[in-house]
Amino acid sequence: MRIGFEQPGLFFGAAGLLVLLALYLWYRRSRRRETTALFLWDKPEASPRSGSRFTLQTLPLSFYLEALTVALLTLAAALPFVMIGEAYPPLAVIMDASYSMQAASPGGVSPRSQGEKHLAEQLKRFPGRRIIRIASGAVPRLVSDGRESGIVPEWGVGNSLTANLPEAVALARSLSAHAEILIITDHAPDFPLTDDTSWFSAGSPQPNTALVNVRRQEGRLLIEAANFSVLRQNVRVVLTPGGAGEWFTLAPDERRKIVLRLPIAAEKSAVEVRLEAENDPLPFDNRAVLASDIRAPLAYRIGASLAESARRVLTDALQGNPDFTAAGEPELLFDIPGKNAGKYHRLLWHGAESPGAVLAAGLISGLSGRALIRGLPLQDLRWAAQPDAGLPGDILIQCGRMALLSEIQRPDGFRDIHLNLNPAYSNLAQRPFWPVFFWNLADELRRARPGPEYANYRSGETVKVRLPDPAPLFLALRKPDGTQERLEPVGRHAWFVADAPGIYDIDGRWTVAVSALDAAESNLRGAEPFYRQATALPDAAEFPRRRLSSALLLAALAVLVFHQYRLGRAGRGA
Repeated sequence: MRIGFEQPGLFFGAAGLLVLLALYLWYRRSRRRETTALFLWDKPEASPRSGSRFTLQTLPLSFYLEALTVALLTLAAALPFVMIGEAYPPLAVIMDASYSMQAASPGGVSPRSQGEKHLAEQLKRFPGRRIIRIASGAVPRLVSDGRESGIVPEWGVGNSLTANLPEAVALARSLSAHAEILIITDHAPDFPLTDDTSWFSAGSPQPNTALVNVRRQEGRLLIEAANFSVLRQNVRVVLTPGGAGEWFTLAPDERRKIVLRLPIAAEKSAVEVRLEAENDPLPFDNRAVLASDIRAPLAYRIGASLAESARRVLTDALQGNPDFTAAGEPELLFDIPGKNAGKYHRLLWHGAESPGAVLAAGLISGLSGRALIRGLPLQDLRWAAQPDAGLPGDILIQCGRMALLSEIQRPDGFRDIHLNLNPAYSNLAQRPFWPVFFWNLADELRRARPGPEYANYRSGETVKVRLPDPAPLFLALRKPDGTQERLEPVGRHAWFVADAPGIYDIDGRWTVAVSALDAAESNLRGAEPFYRQATALPDAAEFPRRRLSSALLLAALAVLVFHQYRLGRAGRGA
């Protein structure tokens, strides 16, 4: 039970006890004088002088009865505000943790700040109530379950591209089935609310300009800017390094794509893109940081056992290809099946000079969803292959029952790609299939290097980091705000969710850039003020403190009856 002077009822009740004590210690009393007869009293007009100063006297029984009555009445009045464990339903507060909660006009207050103020006013009504705090981003996060001792954890920065409020409500229900729920956001409800759910929104529709897409590709920046407004907006793009561009005008509801040449100073380093606008209420969508996506070419070696026809088409495809290099320690080995696997990926060639090769008759089809064959044109191909090659692993390309290309992941983390092809009777090398396949091959195997799969991510995405061999015990992650986190590996990988935009440093070896761009989150025209108070809470009469309060009132009444009875007897005796 939490009882203390923070409860107003207990404070004023204690003050009443002090007043009662003062009355008993300061009341006026006449001194006892003995005389033979009343007519012998020589000063009938004199008033008693006692009581003019404080005198300590023995307190009578009536004081203790009256003090007990005051104490019982005080407890009975304050008990409904005193929390007894889980007797009163907790309040589950769901705070929208999306970026749009930061929107504020110049000199104004954001919906997040107004929501926190509303919450503080609600908490003053029940100081001892259990408060469950949930931050609702793309995945709801429990901030506090109301049982912590000491300082309550902070909400944290709202840096999510969306707020999954229904899932946050489900999380609150799982923590306390009878909790009252308060949702703080910036828009009106978009899903049905139960009677025990309150909704507070201080959002307002505002015009906003934003970067909705920024990509870095082959020395260029692909930028898309949008104007979510019914008014024309003047904006300009600023690159760091690179300087500011010219101002241009976005028409109402216009989305414009811009292509900029990447500055020479930023070809191998990060570049920051900023969109400057007039009176922009939302800061998160005006900035994006992109890390360099230049990756070293894939080192390869062609095995001596490979057939001459296969060596010839490989040499023609790889020489002069910037994605491949024959220098350095090989990462990919081109060879024939049956060789021992080393510490590299392998492309194993079947039937390069097989006399039994036959043309694939029928429709050549690929397994959907596999990155190695993404975008491969399979039309107009003449593919000669060994019909009984029996390729292991997942069949990626086949014609009828004849397997043409397969892939298998080895236990050591490397990949084997099996190609069933006789180049002498095929036309793959003369079709777009061949360069696209080798581009996919280089892209996939370079992503399999130690480190993150990509250089640039969107806020809320999961970054997967492949560990080197031998793997370290842990990785040190330094976030854009300077805080550090320890990543514990699972197998040969480590993962973390990139929330805040900026540059993340992974163990001092690799860096990734995170940008927070989302057209739906930048569009503030759906924001609006809304207030709804819960109309149905659990019946307070069912809780023990209410029944105990009634018992205390009855006890106070009994003490008063006894007090009056005793005073009546004393008066009759006098």
